[in-house]
Amino acid sequence: MNIGLVTSFIVGGLLLLSVLFFNVSLQNKSQENTLATTTNETLNDLVTLISHDINRMGYQVTSSVIKTMDSNKIAFLGDIYDNDSMDTTRVTWEWKNNSFGAVSSTPNPNDYYLVRTGPTSDGNAAGEIQFPVTYFNVNYRNGQGVATSNEYLVREIEIEIMLESGESYSVTSRGDGDRRYYRTVWKRSFFPTNLNKVLY
Repeated sequence: MNIGLVTSFIVGGLLLLSVLFFNVSLQNKSQENTLATTTNETLNDLVTLISHDINRMGYQVTSSVIKTMDSNKIAFLGDIYDNDSMDTTRVTWEWKNNSFGAVSSTPNPNDYYLVRTGPTSDGNAAGEIQFPVTYFNVNYRNGQGVATSNEYLVREIEIEIMLESGESYSVTSRGDGDRRYYRTVWKRSFFPTNLNKVLY
C-alpha cells in the first residue's frame, strides 16, 4: 500500500468536504440576508404608516379621540390626510392573533395579520391594509408614565411590533438541520400632540 497515495486521497477528500460545507454555508447566509432585507423593508413600511397615523391622532377632533384601547387593538379619530376631501375619520389597528387572522400565504406558523382599517391617500374612508406580524402590543400611559385604562387620561402610547420572515432558513452551524425565521423587533413610545395639548 502506498502511504503517500492514501494520504493524498484523505487530504483531497477533506478539502472537498470543506469546499462543499463552505458552499452550503455561503448559500444559507445569502438566503438569510435576503430574508432579512425583505423583512426589514416590510417593517419599515409598517412603521412609517403607523407612525403617521399615531402622530395625526386627535387632529381636528373636538370630542373624545380614542375609541378602543386594548393591547392588541387601538381605534381613534383624526384628520389623517390634509389633502383629501374627508375631515375626521376613524383609524383602527388590530392584530388578529387567532384562527381568523392566521396568514396562509407564508409557511411561517407564527404570522398573524395586523390590519389597518381607515382612510387611504386615494380617498377611501375605510380602506384595509394587512401586514403579517408575529407580535403586536399597545400600552397606554398617563402624563406621569403610569398605565391607564381611561381614554381621557392617555398621554403616551407605546407600541411594540415583531416581524419574522415568511420563509425559514437553515442553521448549518448547529449541525441538526434546524431552521429558523429571521426576526426583527421595533418599539417606540408616542406622545401625540393632540392628546398632550391640554398640558400646555
